[in-house]
Amino acid sequence: MKAITTTFEPDWDAKHRKALERLEELRQQRGVALMEGKTFDNRLINVAESDVDAFAAAREESVRRQREKAEERFRIHTNDQKTKLLEVVESRQKSIEDAEAALKALADALERYLSTSKEACQLINGLGGSFSTISDYEVRRRAALRISLAMKPITGTASRFGGIDFINVSPAFVLGDGTSPHHSWAEADAIKIAADVAKVLQEKSTDEQH
Repeated sequence: MKAITTTFEPDWDAKHRKALERLEELRQQRGVALMEGKTFDNRLINVAESDVDAFAAAREESVRRQREKAEERFRIHTNDQKTKLLEVVESRQKSIEDAEAALKALADALERYLSTSKEACQLINGLGGSFSTISDYEVRRRAALRISLAMKPITGTASRFGGIDFINVSPAFVLGDGTSPHHSWAEADAIKIAADVAKVLQEKSTDEQH
């Protein structure tokens, strides 16, 4: 098994303080020895002074290395953030392109939805049927409800996006047109107009039999 090694950084501040205390203590001892006419080994003070200088230098070097490590960590973090920013900006740009394409597709689909609804109304009217569920007012109303439902995750409880107000709908309740939000728009619309369409088709079939 490979041994786990750890880098231990001594407390150079504490060592430097102790060295200073030891130097001061030795200097006091030297003064006492001088007053009492005793000999004192000055080499002890030389060693203590050397320790003070060494620990001070080690402390400064430790601070320098820590600063360099902090600067390196900051540099790496900054580079990572810049890389992430570029990725986010690129993703944001793609989302704008997707949104623009979706809006154009929605506008085109709604235009076809309205024109085919109008044509269906004319045909039903020509066949003597009722087209109340497929009138321009009704199809626009149902479209507004479905668009509001689709936008609900973004508009939230305020049902507002920027300066645009949407209808306040809930995915948990029946919509204002009586359709279920659990049905797709196409399914709900087919159910809604089924009776009007079926009636004129049935009458047409009956007429042909006679």
